[in-house]
Amino acid sequence: MGKASSTEGGNPLNNSNGVVTSERYSKPGSVPRLVVETNASVDFLDDGYHWRKYGQKNVKGSRYPRSYYKCTEKDCPVKKQVEQSGSTMINTYEGTHNHKAPGLEENQRKRRKRRRSNSNEMQMD
Repeated sequence: MGKASSTEGGNPLNNSNGVVTSERYSKPGSVPRLVVETNASVDFLDDGYHWRKYGQKNVKGSRYPRSYYKCTEKDCPVKKQVEQSGSTMINTYEGTHNHKAPGLEENQRKRRKRRRSNSNEMQMD
């Protein structure tokens, strides 16, 4: 996933990867909400966090259900809703993570390990 673009006042912006994002704050002190829209061909949006599905319901007027997820990190208040609307996947995040993204750290470790093994193979040739 490319970096999300931030917005002010809920106005959507496109980033270089065609991902539409918007941040919405209804009242001062309320829970921040981030909406990320992607092409429906992207089945799963890897945002670097680990999620546990806790519910699903049918959405009136849509043939696609909405899924509900919670961040698996202990005491993290963030929730995520995922739904499809035609050819668009809509991921809505509510709250702010109180920890680093474990998935991003794991991916960075894997990349470093791959680079090391690739450089070792090149030295053997």
